[in-house]
Amino acid sequence: MFTKRFALIVSCLLLPAALVAQDHKAALADELLTSMKVDKMIDQLLQQMPAMFQQQMQQLNMSGADKDKADKLMQDLTMYVREQLDWTKMKPEYVLIYSETFSEQELQGLVDFYKSPVGQAFIEKMPVVMSKTMQIQQGKMADVMAHVQEIIRNAQSQPSAPAAK
Repeated sequence: MFTKRFALIVSCLLLPAALVAQDHKAALADELLTSMKVDKMIDQLLQQMPAMFQQQMQQLNMSGADKDKADKLMQDLTMYVREQLDWTKMKPEYVLIYSETFSEQELQGLVDFYKSPVGQAFIEKMPVVMSKTMQIQQGKMADVMAHVQEIIRNAQSQPSAPAAK
């Protein structure tokens, strides 16, 4: 009986300390996301989205009423995605993910890095890096898809194997 009471008292005493540690980790995660300018990165992505949709629509060579419907669809999709990826809605989830994934020391180290001149240069130059790597990946994917289609054609032209008895 005494040990149960003692364990309960100790738990009650330690719980506030654990909550304070979680709050500190969440605050560090929030500071990290701010230092990384995640809100601006998401905003830039959302601003590029209509142009990406437009480029895809142009490849479909639509005209007249079909093009008007596609334009309306693009506007509706853009608005929906903007609403769903709104930073004020997503930030608590990001904070939770970062605070669960990284230790307090790791969060502090990341905050220190991203607040440093080198970290800020990294953030500023990352969109250029991402753009260039995406161009490379798109080129590679075109080659990969052509090869996959060739493999599928070859597989389809092969006679079927007899069923096992």
